[in-house]
Amino acid sequence: MKRMHDDEVAVDDETVRRLVAEQFADIAHLPIRRIESTGTVNALFRIGDGYVARLPLLQEWSDDIEREWRWIPWFSGRLTSVRLPEPIFKGTPDGSYPFLWSVYRWIDGAPYDDALVDDERPAAETLARFVLELRSLAVVDGAPTGAGTRCASSTRTRGRRSKARPA
Repeated sequence: MKRMHDDEVAVDDETVRRLVAEQFADIAHLPIRRIESTGTVNALFRIGDGYVARLPLLQEWSDDIEREWRWIPWFSGRLTSVRLPEPIFKGTPDGSYPFLWSVYRWIDGAPYDDALVDDERPAAETLARFVLELRSLAVVDGAPTGAGTRCASSTRTRGRRSKARPA
């Protein structure tokens, strides 16, 4: 697979097979194969029919695993318009792979593609429900600030500068 970033770590099927065998032996017997993804900072590997492993490729994105393990369960109990990944196992770094990695329950589907959609209204309605659900959530202590802070300095909404909510 072609590298997208100069500083990304190399990860392949064998690396994932070894990590799974050493750290999550219950699923080590399942086939593992890399998945083509539209993302650029994680490698995805299908494990059998029921799981996907996500391995960050860059140091700067490696903390996302911890955030996901904290926030996905919290969001899952509050959002109903879309199915969120279900964290199953959190792997640790070792000599051949330097970051936390994670296994999630597989969600059937495909990334959005205009060619796959005859009527965009249902997708737009789902997106609108999702945004409304997100906006209805109270900001709690420790809520991730993520890109919101960066966007607040450059995003305009209805003619005025939007403000990031405090964490």
